[in-house]
Amino acid sequence: MLVDTIALALYKRGREWRERTGVAIHERFFMLRNFELRDREFLVPDKPYRLLEGRIVWVKKGSASYAFDLVDHVFSEGDIVVFMGGTLIEKRWHSADFAFDAVTFESDAVRRKGFVRRRLATWETDIIETHMKLIWLLVSSAEEHRFPKENIHDVTSSLLRQIAPDANNINNQQDQERGSLTDRFIHLVSLHGATERTVGFYANRLRLSQHYLCNKIRSDTGRSVMDWVGEVACKEIAVWLIYSDESIGGIADRLAYSSVATMCKFFRRKTGLSPTEYREANRLRTTTEVPADELATRCFKV
Repeated sequence: MLVDTIALALYKRGREWRERTGVAIHERFFMLRNFELRDREFLVPDKPYRLLEGRIVWVKKGSASYAFDLVDHVFSEGDIVVFMGGTLIEKRWHSADFAFDAVTFESDAVRRKGFVRRRLATWETDIIETHMKLIWLLVSSAEEHRFPKENIHDVTSSLLRQIAPDANNINNQQDQERGSLTDRFIHLVSLHGATERTVGFYANRLRLSQHYLCNKIRSDTGRSVMDWVGEVACKEIAVWLIYSDESIGGIADRLAYSSVATMCKFFRRKTGLSPTEYREANRLRTTTEVPADELATRCFKV
């Protein structure tokens, strides 16, 4: 089981901190409103992590750079992004004034990977803000007033449709033969690299010979096919070492390694550390004031 690290960090700050700084939490849902990262770096893991739920992020001020599924992106004021569950994220940098709204969501699409990014038109800004205000009102008043939890889902779904009408088909769009070969390859690696670690798999999916694929990817990126695959495979092991209590053997089984020794040898070659050493150096500390049964609601089975 992977831990939702951001929600866990929010819990650790306590109710008074959340209420004063634009944070609302309700069951498996949380919202950040006009939230500034300045002095709140604990909300941004410094190691790769995977979103366990869908997330809508609207940049209100400043700018930031993150890598999503291996590709670097810069986001600035006016950008709005829909992330699907499973997206691999790494922080690069953010400006001192970086601030945003963020809404989590659950839907049939959250187990898919990928994201939609848009720059809002002027006429859309009021529509998005109205949705955000209503979601905030529903969530922030949840402890004082009972209401159907479907209300949050309905408004969030409306917001999602406004931003990305085809979000439920995001992977189908990206899997079609659109964009460059290299873009399609990197997308496939982000989807399957944790468990599919052969050149043949990607060549078959792209309907190319292995020789052509290897030459093309090296020419376009300066890296080999197996470099890309190995990067995802290594980061996936790291995610499970840091954000779960899964045994080393369990991780090897989950990620389809032929043996624990094979995975450990690969990981040491990539990082210079054994999985055990890496876990001890980097693992998530889950000490919290929240009772264990309540903390469990912040964790999602994968």
